[in-house]
Amino acid sequence: MQTNNGESFEEYCERGIKEGWLEFAVRKTKKSLSHPWSSTCLAMKKFNRHVQSAKYRGHESLLSSTCYLYLMYDAGITPDDIGTDIGKYQLGRFGDSGCYNMLNCRFITKLENLKERKTTEYAKSPKTVETRLKMSEAAKKRWAANKQ
Repeated sequence: MQTNNGESFEEYCERGIKEGWLEFAVRKTKKSLSHPWSSTCLAMKKFNRHVQSAKYRGHESLLSSTCYLYLMYDAGITPDDIGTDIGKYQLGRFGDSGCYNMLNCRFITKLENLKERKTTEYAKSPKTVETRLKMSEAAKKRWAANKQ
């Protein structure tokens, strides 16, 4: 995992503004001051995608845009490091359970996230070992048939 090289969170945000992946929103009302970042910058596009994806999968995200940025800062990553490719980072929940909040999630690599997800899915799975073995054998037969 990368480090934040000793820079403060404020310096991290300033660097994001300079590098173009973070920008302040232009607000016209006091009501919107709780969301200081522009929704069109790359960092907030990633945040909005996270919120939509979590909702689609039936999980609640209690993170604000600034909390999301802080988790990025804590992991030492930028929005370019976030994604679904191997080696990219994803927001993972501890134990792959509960809602997304500051105490229950962190950025981890996709491989780490998949490993954690598999561990918890199998722990919760109602399938018996026998059923899993049958499924595995069926998948091997399909793979062998497709290979020919």
